[in-house]
Amino acid sequence: MAKGYIPVQRDQLFLVPPDMRDWLGKDHFVWWLLEVVARLNTKELHKLRRRGAQGRAGYDPEMLLALLLYAYTHKVRSSREIERLCETDVAFRAICAGNTPDHSTIARFRQDHARLCQELFAQVLELCALAGLAQVGVVALDGTKVAANASKGANRSRAQLEAEHARLEAEIAEMFAQAQALDDDEGQRFGPRRGDELPAGLAGAEARKAALDRAMAALAEREAGHRSARHPERWAARAEHFDKKLASARQSWAARQAAKDPRGMKPRLPQGREVARLEAVVARNRAKAAAAAQVVNKAQLNLTDPDSRLMTTPAGWAQAYNAQAVVNHVGIIVAAQVCSEPNDMAQFVPMLAALAEAGPIVGPIGVVLADAGYCSATNLAAPGPTRLIATKKSRLARADRARAAGPAPEGLSPKAAMEHALATPEGRHLYKQRSWTVEPCFGNLKHNLGFARFSRRGRPAAQAEWHFVTALANLLKLFRYYPAAARLA
Repeated sequence: MAKGYIPVQRDQLFLVPPDMRDWLGKDHFVWWLLEVVARLNTKELHKLRRRGAQGRAGYDPEMLLALLLYAYTHKVRSSREIERLCETDVAFRAICAGNTPDHSTIARFRQDHARLCQELFAQVLELCALAGLAQVGVVALDGTKVAANASKGANRSRAQLEAEHARLEAEIAEMFAQAQALDDDEGQRFGPRRGDELPAGLAGAEARKAALDRAMAALAEREAGHRSARHPERWAARAEHFDKKLASARQSWAARQAAKDPRGMKPRLPQGREVARLEAVVARNRAKAAAAAQVVNKAQLNLTDPDSRLMTTPAGWAQAYNAQAVVNHVGIIVAAQVCSEPNDMAQFVPMLAALAEAGPIVGPIGVVLADAGYCSATNLAAPGPTRLIATKKSRLARADRARAAGPAPEGLSPKAAMEHALATPEGRHLYKQRSWTVEPCFGNLKHNLGFARFSRRGRPAAQAEWHFVTALANLLKLFRYYPAAARLA
């Protein structure tokens, strides 16, 4: 039995092996990542770097790219935190070869090379295809809400913007009046001497007023889009339709009650379950029609990130973007886009276009699976690969006992034909793959990689970061499934 402790000798020499390659195991992810980055086509990265001029030499962009990729795998987004880890973490030091890039260098690299993230995504997808992981016989499409780099408190309605606009105009008018009074006073005291400049803060207030003018113009466009998208007349028509069904249900209930034995059991509800359900449906649709008619007063614009929108998430309302992804059966993300629309319905056709761009890499698409959020006549009839789109919510689909076989009869509407396809054994089997194909992908991005919020503002920057993160997720899948893939590049 040991009678003491292992000696703590902090003054001993060569505590760390002199060869940096011995600091980490040979099968460590860092060495694999560096091999992959070294084999990527990084000509565009080097074109954006300035060499041969005066001053200190810059850092190798391939090293900075590998540094960002490795940092994102460890849920590190802050450039200052990355700089600290380059001094203290062995893996980060191995990537940087002992150097310590400044946080501003890391932040500028991430910002200046954002437009190349889509190319990085395509190259990583090509690696996955070479490794045999990018099969696209069946792929699933879905969207998730990712928080924007903006606060919900920065949203302003038209009334709030107009009030702030009026306040700024009054402030500017007051500053002009003060400046004129000051000029008159100094003119009497100093004569022709200097003293007639406007106050220093006037230019800033003018700039703020101009920014608010642009914000109000963008808000007017958004209000027009909301007005056309919400369709108050559609909700009113739905209410009228269900009102007719309600009248019919009440007549049927009254007839059944008249035919019943008066000694029978009383109904649980005064007018029956179906009547109560239809009354609730009519009330709900009339409320939505009223809300849609007043949407102009509810439209808001975020002053911090005007491209982001208030969206509903499982945790409540959030200032966010709608991040879309198409995933295959092994979790490889084949296409990825970011939009500002909370609803998924308008994203199906753009995602088909993104899939078509990936076609030369992954090959022709077999079947695209999507949930009921994408169901519309336009999406069902749009040209492109075969698709299975749910026509009703999952809880209603599970309760549906309808069965069908063979091809759909001629003359059916697109929605009826899709319902027929989903009722066949083949359709049911295929559609069951949707949830376990795409949902775990979003869980991996948000939980394992910690990507629950965009770091930069504006939709182009969010799009670039989404391509970067999804490319990283594909790299991690590639490393787990096929560690030798670095030699394929």
